[in-house]
This record gives sequence, C-alpha cells and structure tokens, in this order.
Amino acid sequence: MSATVRVLWTLVAKDFRLESRNRDVVLSAVLFATLVIALFAISIGTSRATAALVGPGVVWAAFAFSGVIGLARSAGHEMDSGGGSTPLVMLAPVSRELIWLGKTIGNAAFLMLSLLAILVLYALFYDANVLRWELVVTGMLLIIGFSGVGTLFSTMTLKVRARETLLPMMFLPLTSPLLLAAVEITSGTLSGGGWQDYGTWMLMALAYDVVFVIGSALLFPYALEE
Repeated sequence: MSATVRVLWTLVAKDFRLESRNRDVVLSAVLFATLVIALFAISIGTSRATAALVGPGVVWAAFAFSGVIGLARSAGHEMDSGGGSTPLVMLAPVSRELIWLGKTIGNAAFLMLSLLAILVLYALFYDANVLRWELVVTGMLLIIGFSGVGTLFSTMTLKVRARETLLPMMFLPLTSPLLLAAVEITSGTLSGGGWQDYGTWMLMALAYDVVFVIGSALLFPYALEE
C-alpha cells in the first residue's frame, strides 16, 4: 500500500511541477471565469433577485467552460512533456488506473481553485452567501465528476490537433446532467428551499459520479493506449 501511495504522490506532484513551471492552466481558467462573472454582472445587474434567478446558471456555466479550458491546457502539458508525440506518462511502469487516479487528483485540485475563485467573485458581485453546506457538497460532486470524466476525455484527445475544440464538443454534452443538477440545487438553496426541493437532484449528481467516474477509470487504459 505504501508503495502505491508513493507512486500516486509522484504522479500528482508531477502535474503540480508542470503547472508551477507554466502557470497557465489555473491562470487561464480563473481569468476566463472572472470574465464570465463580470460580463454577466454588468449585463444583467447585481440585485439579490437577479442573483437568485440567474446566478446558479452563471456560476456553473463559468465553472464548466473554465474547467474545459483547464483540462485542455493540462493535456497540452502532457504532450509537451513527451516531446510532442507521445505522453511521457505512458512510459511509467505503473498501472494505467493509477495514472488515471493521479491525473484526476491533479485536475480536481485545479478545478477546486477555479471554483473557489468563481464563488468568491459571485459573492462579491451579487452579495450572496455562498458559505452553505449544500453548495460545498454540490461543488465537490461536480469537481469529482468533472475531474474523473474530464481526465478520460482529455486523454482521448491528446493526439488530436484540434483538441481545444473537440474536447468541449465531446465532454460538455456528457456532463450536462451533472451541470443541470448543480444549477437546480444552487437555485433551490439560494431561494431558501429545503432538502425536499433539491434532494432528488443531489442524488442524481451522486449517481452520475459513481457510474461515470468508475466507467472513466475502467476505460482510461484503452484511451491511453490509442
């Protein structure tokens, strides 16, 4: 077990070292999210009524698109580390599932930073209370689903020349149930609703994570070898 943990830590630390040298994954994702929140705040206003009505869609749209940007840039770093033809991680003498887990943890960390920036900006622009357990749980469910499935799809498009275009076209439709659940949960929370108003959506997001994240882990070895 200790050897597995050391290998996993090495894989995660590799992603953090790559990002510390380039800094464009987190930077591009956060800047894009900031732009989305600011544009919506300018165009539709920042009243509390507006925050409850359209705020959930703004938050999770910003998260989705900034997350895709981060996943695409992370995949680009992977190709660069392999000399532009083959990802260097493919040469690692470890199980492919462990590689998937390491990259998923790394992507989840970047997505968490992006979501944190989005929620802070949303709270500042709309004067909304985002320190609620429902939003924390929803954010964690989205991060788990996005990072797990996103790692698979970013790997599938590694060698595609137009991966920045192809990745969102393939990835976002598949994650639409998760985004829809997040919007409904956030809307119910900001409107003062209770568990009976969004409990079904929470269970739907949890079920999505269980099915699709496990499926992504099982399919990852085949995607990496292609």
